[in-house]
Amino acid sequence: MEIKIRKAIKEDAEAFHKVGLASRLSAYAHIFSKEVLERQEAELPRQIKDMPERLKRQSQYYYVAIVDEKVVGSLVVMLSSNYPRYKSLGYADLEAIHVLPEYQGMGIGRKFFNAATKILLKNGATKMIIGVLKDNHKARAVYEKLGGVLDDYEQPYIKFEESYDEVFYKFEPLEKFVSKRSKPTTN
Repeated sequence: MEIKIRKAIKEDAEAFHKVGLASRLSAYAHIFSKEVLERQEAELPRQIKDMPERLKRQSQYYYVAIVDEKVVGSLVVMLSSNYPRYKSLGYADLEAIHVLPEYQGMGIGRKFFNAATKILLKNGATKMIIGVLKDNHKARAVYEKLGGVLDDYEQPYIKFEESYDEVFYKFEPLEKFVSKRSKPTTN
């Protein structure tokens, strides 16, 4: 199975966001309430519509994973974190890695992580943060396996007026996490 990683284009908008939704619904089914999950689904048309504008942002990078000409994963990386604590400390942010549930465990997340690291280094970042819901044990295990260090800082993550605990994994210095084996496309 060949996995290609490339920059997202406006024609990817629907597939990009459908992958994100499917991934979130699967990952958060045991965490989010039914109402929050339903509202996530209701946001899909707006997210698709807004994608072309988001692709123009200079400090954000959007990528997709392609298998057999199908978008099966999405990645969002930001040169500067949106989290005030980490932005003030100069962290870049791996905002989202989403992989369709049936394609998880096939190395796509690892390729995305490697691509994110290379993109950020190429653009001057030296350290990266990843925020994750405290109860998302599967994602936390992946970030720990990748070498992330759990920060002692936690904050509430508010989604549609509901609060969840969010924790953070630090990756620094960033060049320590560049894989020499994997050479994903980062055009």
